[in-house]
Amino acid sequence: MPKVLINKNKKSIFYFLGLLMIFILALSSIFSPIKSLSFFNVIWALCIIGWFVFTFLENPTYLLLPSKHILAIYFYIFYTIIIAYLSGNGTIGNRFFELSQIPIFFMAFEKNKLLGRNNDNLFIIKLLIPFVLLTSIITLNAYRVNPYISRSLKVSQGLGVENLRKGIGGYDFIYFLVLLIPILIFVLGKTKKKTSRFVFIIMIILFSFNIVLSNFSTALLLLLLGLFMGFFVKKIKSSYFLIYLGFFVILSFTYNAFSLFFLDFMIELLGDSMGSYRLNEIKAFLLTGDEGVSIEGRTEVFQQSLNVFYQNPIFGKISSPLTKNLDGNITGFGQHSQILDTFALFGLFIGLLQIYIYFYPIKRYLKESKYVISGFSLSILLIFFTVITVNNATPSIGFAVFFIFPTVLNSLINNLHTNKNNYV
Repeated sequence: MPKVLINKNKKSIFYFLGLLMIFILALSSIFSPIKSLSFFNVIWALCIIGWFVFTFLENPTYLLLPSKHILAIYFYIFYTIIIAYLSGNGTIGNRFFELSQIPIFFMAFEKNKLLGRNNDNLFIIKLLIPFVLLTSIITLNAYRVNPYISRSLKVSQGLGVENLRKGIGGYDFIYFLVLLIPILIFVLGKTKKKTSRFVFIIMIILFSFNIVLSNFSTALLLLLLGLFMGFFVKKIKSSYFLIYLGFFVILSFTYNAFSLFFLDFMIELLGDSMGSYRLNEIKAFLLTGDEGVSIEGRTEVFQQSLNVFYQNPIFGKISSPLTKNLDGNITGFGQHSQILDTFALFGLFIGLLQIYIYFYPIKRYLKESKYVISGFSLSILLIFFTVITVNNATPSIGFAVFFIFPTVLNSLINNLHTNKNNYV
C-alpha cells in the first residue's frame, strides 16, 4: 500500500475536483436520464481522465508509488483498452474503458481512506441517495404500465433511450440495488436511532419490490440470497465454512421436495411474469432434467465463450478483428459473462488478473478475525461473483461493491473506536 505524503488536514482544489469526478461517475452509472444524453460516453471518459489528473496534481505519491494491487489495475486497464484498439476492436476497447470505472472506484475509496477522509466518501454516498430513491419510485410506477420495462432498456435502442429520459432504471440499476440491499441490512443492524432504522427498512422494502417486479430472474434469486444472509448469517467460523457450503450444495441438489415447495411459493407470488416463467423452467429441470429455452440459451452463450478461450488460451480472440452481424453488432463470443468473456477475449493471464483485481478488495474485509468470516462481506462476495459470472459487469455494480461496501465497513471500524454513529 502506498505511503501518502501529503498534509491530511489540507484539502486542495484538486482534491475537491477529484471528489467531483467520482460523484459524476457514480451518478452517471445510476441515474438514467444522464445515460440518455448523446454525449454520455464523453462524460464518463472525461471524468475517468479527470480523476487521474486531479489525483496526480493533489497527491502524486498515491499514483506513482502504487501497491501491487494498484499496479495490477494499471496493467489491466491499459492492456485491455490498448490491445483492443490496436487489433481493430474499438467497441471492445470502449467497453473495457467504461468498465475501468470499477477498479477506479476502489482506488478513490482507498486514497481517501489513507488520507483519513472516509467521511468524504460517505458524503458522496449520501448525496446519491435522493437519485436512487427517485429512480426506484419512477421505475416502480412504470411497472404498472409495462412489467418488462426494465428489461426493454437493455435490448431496445429507441424506446430504451426514451424510457431512460423518463428516469426508469434498467439492468445496471436493478443489479446495483441487489448489492445495495445487503449493505442496507448491515447498516440497519448497526443503527440505534428509531427514525434512521425506519428509513432503512422503508428503503429495503422499496428496493426489494423493484427487484421482484423487474423480471430479472437472477436478480430475484440473488435478492433472496442477500436477504437471507443479511438477516440470518452474521458470522461464520472459518473451520465450519466448507461444511456449511457442502451442506447447502447437497441440500439444494438432493432434497428436491424443499426446492420445489419454495419454487411453487415464489411462482405463485410472482404471478404472470418473466421471473415466474424462469422459475418454472428451473422447476421442470429439477423434476425431469429438461432444460428450458432460457437455461439452454444461457448454457449456449457460456459454452461459446469457453470454446473461444479453448481456441485462444494465451492471447485470446482479441488479437484479431471480431466479426459483426448485419446490424453491426459484435459476434463470436458469448457476451453474457464478464468472467468468461474476458478469458475468451484476452486469454488466461488477463482473465486471472481480472479475478485478482476484483477479489482482492473484498478479501481484505472477508475475515473479522483469524477464525471468523464476516457474513456481510461473504454475501457481497457471493452476489458480486455470481453476477459477473452469469451476467455482465457494470460501473453501477462496481460502485456498490468497491466504493459503498468498503466505505460503510470502514466507517463501522472507525465507529468501534470512536463510539459515534457515522451512518446517520
